[in-house]
Amino acid sequence: MFWKLFKFELNGAYRSFSLFYAILLVSAAFIGFGSLLPQSNLSLFAHFFLGISAFLYSSMLLAVNILTVVFVVRGFHQSMYKRNAYLTHTLPVSMKQLMLVKILSAVFWIFITLLVEILSAGITIVAAGHLEAIPEFFQIVGRFWAEIHNKGELFSIMLEGLMLLMEAITILYFVVNFVHSIFVQRGRIAIAIILIIVIETLESLFLNWFSGHVMISMLNLSDVSMNLVLTLIYLLLVLVWFYGSVYLLEHKMEVE
Repeated sequence: MFWKLFKFELNGAYRSFSLFYAILLVSAAFIGFGSLLPQSNLSLFAHFFLGISAFLYSSMLLAVNILTVVFVVRGFHQSMYKRNAYLTHTLPVSMKQLMLVKILSAVFWIFITLLVEILSAGITIVAAGHLEAIPEFFQIVGRFWAEIHNKGELFSIMLEGLMLLMEAITILYFVVNFVHSIFVQRGRIAIAIILIIVIETLESLFLNWFSGHVMISMLNLSDVSMNLVLTLIYLLLVLVWFYGSVYLLEHKMEVE
């Protein structure tokens, strides 16, 4: 049932994302094709076409990022506390499974958005006819990979980044759940903003203290081990906000 719910969560958003992704990729191709227009004979048209294409691409790049953020926050709020909440809370899954699906789907779309944006940059280069840049790009990536002597350090940094992303998502979801609990009856947006600021400030103070007092005693550890320690700290914070949300949903929830 968990994977069926995850698939349903993705299906509920892919139409909107697919449309924006398609327009972004097409506008990227237009920029590339526009640079191939003969500037001498069709200077006015070429500049107009490039200007429109660049504006469309920039607009869609912004729109895709906004859509991703809106999906992460507003999509969660709509499915948990608005019209769709009754259906969501009657599903034969636990609150832990429900929260996990929400978090994983948010991570999934954030990564897909990042990949599509990278792909759009590649399409611009290819459409402009700079095919020689493709092998050069892979050569640069290959040299970069070869010069990384400690592959484990790279993977540990990527894992740490993933935990940071998941922590940010779990904090947002915890705040949404808290302001829709019995503890908050009015001024939810203001309280949510204040709560996020307080949480981020306390976390920053804790991490600064941890880095200055605990991590300094681990200087004999390798960089990989240091990154893994930080990853475990972020994982613990993810679990704190995750189970905080589960508790609120199970015992203190108020659906509008």
